[in-house]
Amino acid sequence: MTLTRIGSPLNSTTQATSAARKARGTHPGKATGSAKAADGFAQSAPTSNSLHGTSAVSAPVVGLKLPPYSVSVKPGDTYWGLAIRFGEYAHVLGAKNHDPKLTHLKPGEPLQIPGWKAYTVHAGDTLSAIAAEHGTDVKTLVKANQLKNPDLLMVGQKLAIPAPGARNGQDLANAVAKELGLGKPVASEGAAGSVYFEFQHGTVRYSNVLGKVESAQVKDPVSGATVTLDPRVLDTAMFGLLGKFKGAEGAAGHTYFQFDRAAVDVSNVDQSIHGVVWPNGKVTPPDQDVY
Repeated sequence: MTLTRIGSPLNSTTQATSAARKARGTHPGKATGSAKAADGFAQSAPTSNSLHGTSAVSAPVVGLKLPPYSVSVKPGDTYWGLAIRFGEYAHVLGAKNHDPKLTHLKPGEPLQIPGWKAYTVHAGDTLSAIAAEHGTDVKTLVKANQLKNPDLLMVGQKLAIPAPGARNGQDLANAVAKELGLGKPVASEGAAGSVYFEFQHGTVRYSNVLGKVESAQVKDPVSGATVTLDPRVLDTAMFGLLGKFKGAEGAAGHTYFQFDRAAVDVSNVDQSIHGVVWPNGKVTPPDQDVY
C-alpha cells in the first residue's frame, strides 16, 4: 500500500451486459444449485476466480442498490487499523457510528463503514470483474475484505465494495479539522470545482471533481506562517495515527511535518514521502500498511 487513500471510489463507466448475465447462468441476487447456510447466505462450490482470466464474469444489474456495509468488530481492532483497511478517515468512521471521540469500539458489535456497500458473490463472479464493475481495483478489495486467497470466492460470500459518489465534502472537511485541531467551522465558499471550508485555525479545500480533500492550509504554531498540507501528508495523518499538527521544519533537502505522535518526512527534491518518523527514531517506510 502507498500513503494514498485506498478504497477511494473511482468513476466507473462499466455496464453489465446480457451476455455476461447469460454467461453467469443466473440472475443477479440468485445463486443456482446452492443451499442456505446458518448465516443466511447461499453456499456452494467455489466460483472460478482467475484474476486475469478471460472468462471472468460478474454482472449485477446496472443501478442495483446494494445495502450499506458493516464490519463485525474483532478483539484487537482499532479505529486506526480499520481506517487503513478501508481507506477512510478515522474520525469519519467515529462520527458515522456515533463515537466522535473514538473510544467505544467494542468486539462483537457491528461498525458501519461509510462509503462502502455489501455485495453478495454470485456463481461465475471473479474479483477482477467485480472490481471493474464497481469502479475499484483488486488490491482495494483484497485489503478491505482481508482475502487470503483472491483466486477463491464462495457463492454467497459477502464483500465490501466502495460506493461511488458516497463521499461528503462537509463530513471529510470536519474530519480533517477534528484530527488536525483546526477548531470550529467558520464559513464555506465554492469556486472552480472546489469548496473551501474555513475553520478557526485553518482552511480545508475539497474537490467536487475528485470527491476528496485536496489540501489543508494551517498556521505553524511556532512561526505563524501558513503551511499547506497536501494529500500525501494528510492521508498519512488522517487515518487517525498522528494527531494535531504542530509545525513544519526543513533540514538537508527534507521537510518534516510535525504532529502530536510523529513526523512525516517529505523530500524537497522529488516531493515523495520518505516515511513516518517516530519519537524513538524509528522510520516507517511509506509502503507499510500499519505504522
